[in-house]
Order: sequence, then structure tokens, then C-alpha cells
Amino acid sequence: MYPLQTFIHIVGGTMMLMGITSNAFMAAVIAAQWIGSGRFPPPCDLLLIALGMINIPCQCFTGVEHFICYLWTEAYNSDSVLKTFYVLIPMLFTSSFWFNTWLCLFYCIKIVNFSHPLIMRFKLGMHTIVSWSLLSSVLTPLAITVPGIFYLGKSAPENSTTTNNTIVPIVENYNFWHALLMSIVGVLVPLVVIGISVMLILNYLYKHTRQMQQNHTGFTEGPSMDAHTRAAKTILSLMVLYVLFDVALLVALTDASGYVETFKLYIYVCAVTLYPFINSMILIIGSSKLKAAAMNLLCLHQA
Repeated sequence: MYPLQTFIHIVGGTMMLMGITSNAFMAAVIAAQWIGSGRFPPPCDLLLIALGMINIPCQCFTGVEHFICYLWTEAYNSDSVLKTFYVLIPMLFTSSFWFNTWLCLFYCIKIVNFSHPLIMRFKLGMHTIVSWSLLSSVLTPLAITVPGIFYLGKSAPENSTTTNNTIVPIVENYNFWHALLMSIVGVLVPLVVIGISVMLILNYLYKHTRQMQQNHTGFTEGPSMDAHTRAAKTILSLMVLYVLFDVALLVALTDASGYVETFKLYIYVCAVTLYPFINSMILIIGSSKLKAAAMNLLCLHQA
């Protein structure tokens, strides 16, 4: 095993453990608070719980795929295992993307003062809408990715499992329209919604700050403005993370009919193992409640 491969193994394993821990922490802290109160969590907390719960299997399956790919290549090359990973992992990541998208949309509607009747009705029925949105964010990617089972297949010569385990066979017989549909639902639409949410929030905060300064009211800073600014930073960070993840996958998967080159494989491994962990850290830092709980936990360990 080459030093670079060993390094990738260490990074992948470390990120898997850290990602599972951080996402479990995020979901557990919020769930414990509302279980203790006996009330149904508000939409924002419900979205954070759902994100933590969906990122855990994302982290687990990508870690398992990575280690099976390198350490048990013969099993990984089997048709059933390849189909499982190439269908299940995109489904989980697409659901995670949409959970993030709904969170960004929720922040946008909560911060920006919309006067349209449809938006006002959306605010009043937020609990019901978020619940159905979470359900649809799981069922829709599942319905889109499952058909891949019927046409995906491996492309590898017989000696690929013994001569060079750094080269990973990828699927063949891609259906263009199915891949296009997955790209639109899992990449394009969430990115557009998050981008619009970021622009609306930044525009609102800019206008609000200028108005306060012109009126000399002195209320450009305060708990409400701090919360809005923190939410804007969180959404902007999620958009940057999402763009970087998509670019990394695009680079890694440019060759869809032969073998993934070694450096592209490393890019893919880094992208899928880092995303759930960084996603949870952005959400923890962006939430005053989660950040305080994390600081208290660290202080207890240091003491």
C-alpha cells in the first residue's frame, strides 16, 4: 500500500468518525431539549434533527464504500454491491441537500419581511409544510435513484481485482435522461433555491442596516440582528460547501465509461467523506444553542 493510499485511509476513517459524532451530537442535543419539554420541535429544530439523522447514514455508507473498495476489492466489484452503493449513496446525499435547502428557505422566509399572501399562508402552516417537505425529500430521491438498479452495471476486466486495487471500476450503461433528472433534482434546483435565499437575505440585511443608519436609531446591532446575520452566514457557508462538493464530484466523475483515474478517486473520497462532517460543523457553529452545548461539552472534557 502506497503512503498516499494510507493517508487517504486515515483521512477517510477519521472523517467518518468525526462526521458521525458531530451529526449525532447535533440531532441529540435538539431532540433531548424537545423530548424533555414534551412539545413538538419548531420547524428550524426539526430540520436540524433531520439533517443530523440523514448525514449519519451518508457518512457511514461512504466510509463503508471506501474501505470495501480498497480492502475487499473482489466483493466491491460484484454487481450487487456496486448497484447498492451507486443507488443508495446518491439518494442519501440528495436527501441531505434538500434538507439543507429547506433550512435555507426557512431562514429566508423567517428573516425577510414578505407581504405576499401566499408567503404569509406558508408561514402560518410552517409545521405541516416542513413535515411534508422532509418526507418528500426522502421519497423523491428514492423514487429517482431506484431505477438505476435495472441498468447500472460494472465495467472491469477480470484481472482488475488483483493487479491494481487503486483503480476502481465504475458503472456503465448510464441512462442519459435518468442522469439528467438526478442532476436537476439533486444539484441544480437545490443550488438555485439556496442561491436565491442568500441573495434575498443579504439584500434585506443591507437595506435594513442602511435604513437604521439613516434614521440614526442605533438598532443595527442587537439580538435579532445578530441572529439574522448568523443565519445569513450559515446559508452562505452551506452554499459554498454545496458548490465545492458539486465541483469535486464533477471533476471526479468526468470519465463515466471507463476507469476513474487515481487522483480523481482521491477527490471523490475526500468530497463524500468531508461533506457530512463540514455540513454539521457549519450548522453547529451557526446555531447559538448548539454552539453553546458544544462549548459546554468541551469545557467538561478539559476540566
